[in-house]
Amino acid sequence: MANFEELRSHLTLHHAATPQRQWEALNALDSVKSGLSRLAALGHRFDITEAEELIVSEWPRMFYHPEHGELVVHSLETAQGLSLGWSDKPIGWTGEAEAKPETSEVIPTSPAPITVDIAQLAASGQLEYGSFDE
Repeated sequence: MANFEELRSHLTLHHAATPQRQWEALNALDSVKSGLSRLAALGHRFDITEAEELIVSEWPRMFYHPEHGELVVHSLETAQGLSLGWSDKPIGWTGEAEAKPETSEVIPTSPAPITVDIAQLAASGQLEYGSFDE
């Protein structure tokens, strides 16, 4: 069986500069480990190994147009021949991830506690005395 602690250490170091990707990689590894364990319990024993780095081609690529929709483009030459308005960025894409507020201010998630003066409530007749068993 794969040494998941070694894989976890490798992924942690590999994605050290990007905490979100690091979390995603470690979460995915946990899912793989869980899935392999469940398959093994059913009598199907599998193992994982690290493969050579996958080289991903730039083409084909999706292009978008506000009036014509989506188009799969298979080469740079074809992309350069497209009419005005086509882009390889989805419509409405700004090129920036959603900015997180840069603040250390603690934002309350529940209302502030309310202080109740029981003697004042009793004096005003707004407080009933009794038992929950009644």
